[in-house]
Amino acid sequence: MKRQFQILLSSAVAFVTIQSSQAAVMLTPNTGWERLKWTTSGTPGAVGSGLDDDSRVLAWPQAATFRIGDTNDIFQFSVPAGSKGWIDITDSEANDDGYALLDFNDSLSTIGSVVGPGSDLSSVVDDPAVTFGDANWGSGSFEVLSSGAGGVVDFKVQRDAGSQANTGGVFVQVRTEAIPEPSSSILMLLGLAGLVARRRRA
Repeated sequence: MKRQFQILLSSAVAFVTIQSSQAAVMLTPNTGWERLKWTTSGTPGAVGSGLDDDSRVLAWPQAATFRIGDTNDIFQFSVPAGSKGWIDITDSEANDDGYALLDFNDSLSTIGSVVGPGSDLSSVVDDPAVTFGDANWGSGSFEVLSSGAGGVVDFKVQRDAGSQANTGGVFVQVRTEAIPEPSSSILMLLGLAGLVARRRRA
């Protein structure tokens, strides 16, 4: 009996360790939308609650069983040097939702926020390709790491408003775009202009 209890205790400790050691949810740029969900239930900060310690309603992946604070509610992607990053977000169920992207690298400052037009729709459109292009759903695109230096973006998705308590969700996708370099023809023209100016001085 004692041995069975030890095995059970070891399994429980291992499960908690695995759950608590999970890293941020890695998103791959330019591969499409990730479906997120949220809930307003549970004790703030508790495992399984959609509320963090400050009672913010945070999203986590649709496929996850429950939210684990500061692990599967953090989304991460890399922006290569010479590129800038984008975060796109769109609603799926009601167009009066409001949500914000929070910069986890900068004390959860707001990267950007979206509020829907304000009139509920009777239909549910669970297709980000449709809702992102339709003004009746709250959607937005937010540029990050635009300097071209590259780096890693860590962010959270916070729900600010909405009538779909404990239900619904949102779609997020991340993108990177190469920052165009000056074309060789422009550089050649600048060089020629410099030569002309030099000859005139001579």
